[in-house]
Amino acid sequence: MKSNSNQNEKITIKNNIKKEDVLTTNDLPQKLEQTSSKLNLVVNNTNAILPKNEDDIKGNNLPYGYKYDKKKNVLQRETREGEWKIFFRSHLSVKSIYINSETNKTNYELAWIDHRGKERTTIQSANVCSNSRKIVELADLGLQITSSNSKEVVEYIDEYKHHAGNEIDVKYFIERLGYHKKSFVMPHETINKKDLIFMPNSEGDKQYTEGFSKNGTLEEWKKNIFDRVKKYPYAMMFLMSSFASVLLEKFNMKPFIVEISGNTSLGKTISMEVASTVWGDPKTLIEKWNTTMTAVGRRAGLLRNLPLFLDDTKNGVEKMIHSIVYQFTQGVEKTRGNLTGTQTAQTWSNIMLSTGEKKITEFGHNAGVAGRVLTINKAPFGRNNSELVDLLEFDMCEYYGTAGIAFLEWLMNEEIAIWKERYKLLIEEYSKMANGNNVIKRLSKNMALIHITSLMVNEALQVDFEDSLLYDLWKEMIETNKEIDKPRQAMEDLYEQCLMNKTQFVYGPECLEIKGAWGDWEYNNSKCNRIAMYPSKVKELLENMGYDANTIINEWNNKGWLKASEKRTTIAVRLILGGVKKMIVIDTDIIKQFI
Repeated sequence: MKSNSNQNEKITIKNNIKKEDVLTTNDLPQKLEQTSSKLNLVVNNTNAILPKNEDDIKGNNLPYGYKYDKKKNVLQRETREGEWKIFFRSHLSVKSIYINSETNKTNYELAWIDHRGKERTTIQSANVCSNSRKIVELADLGLQITSSNSKEVVEYIDEYKHHAGNEIDVKYFIERLGYHKKSFVMPHETINKKDLIFMPNSEGDKQYTEGFSKNGTLEEWKKNIFDRVKKYPYAMMFLMSSFASVLLEKFNMKPFIVEISGNTSLGKTISMEVASTVWGDPKTLIEKWNTTMTAVGRRAGLLRNLPLFLDDTKNGVEKMIHSIVYQFTQGVEKTRGNLTGTQTAQTWSNIMLSTGEKKITEFGHNAGVAGRVLTINKAPFGRNNSELVDLLEFDMCEYYGTAGIAFLEWLMNEEIAIWKERYKLLIEEYSKMANGNNVIKRLSKNMALIHITSLMVNEALQVDFEDSLLYDLWKEMIETNKEIDKPRQAMEDLYEQCLMNKTQFVYGPECLEIKGAWGDWEYNNSKCNRIAMYPSKVKELLENMGYDANTIINEWNNKGWLKASEKRTTIAVRLILGGVKKMIVIDTDIIKQFI
């Protein structure tokens, strides 16, 4: 039978500890007090007593088998032979753990000491920190990692995480701005949830979101920006659209676009700069239209609920603009795939503010585009108002970013149900002005949202914008924007083509057969009340003018502008020169009422 003494485990103390300082578990109670003061010991477990490394940074112990030489600024690990080997030329620690609040993916904040003795940090994904091939890329940031020591560094990080355990701070982050559960994430603060932070996914995102900053006070912004523009309804509509962007999700609205169009002297860009001061620095937040559908989708996904500012459509690619409009107003980016499957598509619910000499609706001649864009084509500040513009240009560099935060803080604690009821009433009022036009009906919901926003801003910021001006503005917009009524615009364009090409029509029995004739039209007969055209020719003309022919023809029939049945857009017509053909027959008595 073995004696009890054979069961005693000897514990060797590293760092040049003398033999007489080696303790057994039986000696521990008696020797601990006198020895600990001499060697600065800490108890890690019942099987070992290790000296506390006096060079540990901020008191964090290194994992067993590792030590840090502060003078040489190197990390060492113990080999199987009991020797100490340098594997990393700096101190290295896991300072914090960051968990993505949306995806639950984990990132680690690594801290190290550079050659000047200063602490530096970087936040990297768990995938990078656990992969010896990927972690080598951190050498670009100044970490002394090579293909030779990368495996040892990965092993050390893993040991460090488990050794430090609960001593490592755990933080939650999100890579997109806007609403997240019951909070609203901004780059530098999260409203209603202080322990959630924004962490940009790329350097580009970081650079852009730095524009959501504050300068000056709210009162200074109200005095120098808001009070100066509140007399100008078109400029105020643009400004209120900037606030309205954060209401789309709460009011279950789809994304839409508000634009100012016209010649270069109308003050379009200055209006956009004013609108952007609600959220931050105009110099950073406003981008140009020389972009792509993918870039707009990613930017909108980053902003999520905050407005997107795109200046000057002439910088964009004409053929691409209508596609960007469609994608943006759908609120979801195009699905993309990769080697591992389909990527998660970004979503958003916000407003795009745009400017340009040419209207967005002119880039796509169909009712679909028109129903997604509210167009202002008047000078926002009137003409010959250079003094006001000069003042605004100066003050916008001094006062920005405070109004949006103040509005959000009010909004996040406001009972929204009451405002929704008022919003429904506003929709009814604006819809009455549509006169049966489906496109204008769709836009009336957007206009009603801007109107309710102005009421909410008045209360939240204690300002006094005269919201009733928006009714007159809406009436004027309907009258001056033909693009809002695409079917009417298309009919006017087609009728103009018919007038310019009368010789392409058979006008009576005496007319000779015409090669490539467009149809029958007795334009010399005052009693004639129709134009009968070959369907293929109507479609050709509409498509050449940029319209969606089938959609437009169906809309004409729904409006009663064609002599046809409810289900068909063509009827059988006995032609002047003989024969029967199915034709599109335009009722000229009706269309002459508005042409």
